[in-house]
Amino acid sequence: MKANPVFSLYIPTKLVFGCGEIKKLSSEKLPGKKALVVISSGTSMRKYGYLERVLAQLRLNNVETLANISVIFQNGWEWFRTIGTENSPGTKLFTVCGNVKRRGVFEFPMGINLKDLIYEVCGGMEDGHELLAVQTGGASGAIINASQIDMTLDIDQVSNSGGRLGCGTILVMDDRNCIIDIVRNNLDFFRGESCGKCTPCREGGTRLYQLITKISQGKGTIKDIDTIQDLADTMRLTALCGLGHSTAVPVLSSIRNFYSCYLRHIDKEYCPVCSEEGEGI
Repeated sequence: MKANPVFSLYIPTKLVFGCGEIKKLSSEKLPGKKALVVISSGTSMRKYGYLERVLAQLRLNNVETLANISVIFQNGWEWFRTIGTENSPGTKLFTVCGNVKRRGVFEFPMGINLKDLIYEVCGGMEDGHELLAVQTGGASGAIINASQIDMTLDIDQVSNSGGRLGCGTILVMDDRNCIIDIVRNNLDFFRGESCGKCTPCREGGTRLYQLITKISQGKGTIKDIDTIQDLADTMRLTALCGLGHSTAVPVLSSIRNFYSCYLRHIDKEYCPVCSEEGEGI
């Protein structure tokens, strides 16, 4: 009987947090510099030191991607592509958090239905509450409403919803939450993550937070919503890195999918969540 081949694969890794964007990580943070965004250019790499040249050519990958290497070597890429969908092969770790009965990290083939993941795998909402919204892909993902969750979780379908699959985080929110408060919390995170190098991200993130806070306090106007959309679009188009682009995603998707929630706050209807924040309506 022929034995299966055995091999050892060592991949050196370094964990770095707080960069927000890949170019800052590869050419700035890893060599020990301040993590400021880097603008790509055709400049020769000869002016950089040895370590910087190596890091500039380094392919940065998620640990989840690196974990797939050994099984692909063992079973072949053809086997790997039999799992998942045509354009999104393999499996994915989905971290389901929020207001579901069974929270946790679940591995499924790419293409699992989001509705099935929430209700069949995670047991649905906690008793007595209804689904309000789902945010896919972490804080930079789109916020969709309950009528939009019957979709497959693969790169193509999630992108069509206006968001991204990202790290696979699925934040489930029930009717005890407020979309305005969720967006405000996201913006509070992003304004702290900005490296401060480019004006659209540095000033835009803070200004978006101020405008959303104004609406949460019942002091907003329809014009504020228009300003938020214009500013978010500007950040998406002009920020120097993906962090500034990502800041706009939850903002724009929340307005598109929960416009009535914004109008209720502008009309000064009572919101128990925003009221508990201190200065809400």
